[in-house]
Amino acid sequence: GLSPFAWLSSAAFFVGAGFGLMSPAGSNAGLQLAPAAAATLAAVRSASMQVGAIAAISIITGLIADSDLPGETQSWCYAAVGACFILALPVIVRIPEHRGAW
Repeated sequence: GLSPFAWLSSAAFFVGAGFGLMSPAGSNAGLQLAPAAAATLAAVRSASMQVGAIAAISIITGLIADSDLPGETQSWCYAAVGACFILALPVIVRIPEHRGAW
């Protein structure tokens, strides 16, 4: 019963919210575990995010191109990616939070 725009908007929200919640925790964990290698960790983390984004875009583009209903397929893909982020959120609780100087 939802329009493709509503599906895409809600799924994009969940993807963005999940990524926004996970990104700072990943940065903090890297800085806490190896502060001397912060630049290397940031580069590896950034490269990993880029490779993951390229892979996801490639797979989703292939699925959309092969679909008879591209709008619905895209919305389901966004929902799946958002669900993966939401399912990964409990891991954030396990990352120790240390305040102050690194």
